[in-house]
Amino acid sequence: MRKISPEEKLVERGRDLAAVRKYKHAINSYTKALAINPTFVDAYTFRGQAYCQLEDYDKAVYNFGRAIEFAPDNADLYGYRGDVFFCLEDYDAAVWDYTKAIELKPNNHLFYIDRADAYLQLEYFDLAFSDFNTAVDLSPKNVFTHYRRGEFFFYAEVYEAAIEDFDEAAKYSSTYKEVFYLRGFAKYKLGDYAAAIEDFDKTTALNINDGNAYYLKALSLFKLNDYRQAIENFNNAAIFFPDFAELYAFIKNFLAYVHLLKLLSWSSAFLTYFSRTVNSGVQFSHRLYSSAEYFCSVTCRREMKKAKKTMKQVLRR
Repeated sequence: MRKISPEEKLVERGRDLAAVRKYKHAINSYTKALAINPTFVDAYTFRGQAYCQLEDYDKAVYNFGRAIEFAPDNADLYGYRGDVFFCLEDYDAAVWDYTKAIELKPNNHLFYIDRADAYLQLEYFDLAFSDFNTAVDLSPKNVFTHYRRGEFFFYAEVYEAAIEDFDEAAKYSSTYKEVFYLRGFAKYKLGDYAAAIEDFDKTTALNINDGNAYYLKALSLFKLNDYRQAIENFNNAAIFFPDFAELYAFIKNFLAYVHLLKLLSWSSAFLTYFSRTVNSGVQFSHRLYSSAEYFCSVTCRREMKKAKKTMKQVLRR
């Protein structure tokens, strides 16, 4: 059995420290290893990764560069340094490193996805699309490759193609919530609200705290005139986005109540709604109160007076 050298022991110690997020201590251990062996590639590599965790990207670039000096044919090192350049928003340098990594390891689909991301930042959309296609060709039964290309289609507003890729991605994983969320969003964009709701339900089943999914489900229900369920989902969204939700979820909630007035009297609908909004603060309630006056104005005078009286009682509580 090969004897482990002192510098290797120090690197292993550093990795143990990094695993529990003690990155500064890990860096000290790697530095001690390099004092023993200044050409130790693993020490430079792991020290570079630790600096990345501390967001000290300049030092990370230096360490990956030193590792590359001693191991110029290691594709992963170029990938690591490319990631750092990406974080530094030096996308041209990132493309160079990812391209070098691809030259050394041409069958690694992840390098193509990384380079595609850099191309997107540079607005080289055709080149990005080509790399996403290559990634799918290299790993056709991979949830991530189909998801990333589908994401590209989604933001390019080619929703049908996006859904096709998300359908493929879903074949290979039933737990990748991002697939169902964006597929639902694409269906929503196409006006297929019932199908969108199914995907948002799958998203929240995988992550009950996904406020975005509740919000988009609420909008879908609203489009389908299911106002009661829409209100419930707007309220769920408000739980996870309290700051954002007070502007969006409650206003949409208000609109849902306005539609419910087709079934309820004005006064009872507004009483129910404004009782819910009082906890958001009087200032916000007054803002909605002004909107309520407008909606009331389109009804008969008697109902308007009843509703306004009810709202004023709520605001005084």
